[in-house]
Amino acid sequence: YNEYLLSFKAAFIATSQKHIAISGDGSNEIYIFDYNLNKIKTIHNNNEPWGLKYNKNGDKLIVGMGSPPPSINIYDANNNYNKVSSFKKHSNFTMGVGFLDSHTAVSAGGDNFEINIWNINTNKVITKIESVANRIWSVGISGNKIAWGNQWSDTNGKGKLEKFINIVNFKI
Repeated sequence: YNEYLLSFKAAFIATSQKHIAISGDGSNEIYIFDYNLNKIKTIHNNNEPWGLKYNKNGDKLIVGMGSPPPSINIYDANNNYNKVSSFKKHSNFTMGVGFLDSHTAVSAGGDNFEINIWNINTNKVITKIESVANRIWSVGISGNKIAWGNQWSDTNGKGKLEKFINIVNFKI
C-alpha cells in the first residue's frame, strides 16, 4: 500500500489516536490505515467523500459527501467502520463536517448557506444556523465556537475559517 499511497492524491485526511482516514483522487472510497501505513479497511460509498473528521475519542468518523445524493455518514471506528447513521438534510454537497461531542455533529452544506447541528443517534436537527451569506466551504470547532469559511481555495475548496459563532451566547 505504500506504493499506492505515493501515487494517491489525497484531498481529505482525518486522524485519530489509532487510524488515518483518507479520501480523494476522484474515488468513492475512504481508506483507513494504522500509523504504520497498514491498510485496515476500505469504506465504499455511493458518492465521493469530501469531508472527513474523527470525534475526540476517535471512535466515530464523520464523512461529508461531495456528489449527489447529498448526505453525511457516521462510521463506528470500534466496530469495523460500520455505518451507524446517515444524515440527509442538506440539499447540496457537505464538505464541512465535525463533532461538538460524542453525540452531536456539525455539518455545513455548500449551496445551502446553512450549518446544521444535529444528534447523530436520532438525526434530529438541534439547531440550524441559516443565511450565512455565502456558500460554506469549511467548518471548524474549538471549545464553544463553531467557525466557518465562505471563500473557495484551490486546495480542494477548503478555505480559511473567517467567521465564528459562540454557541453559549450565540454571538457571531
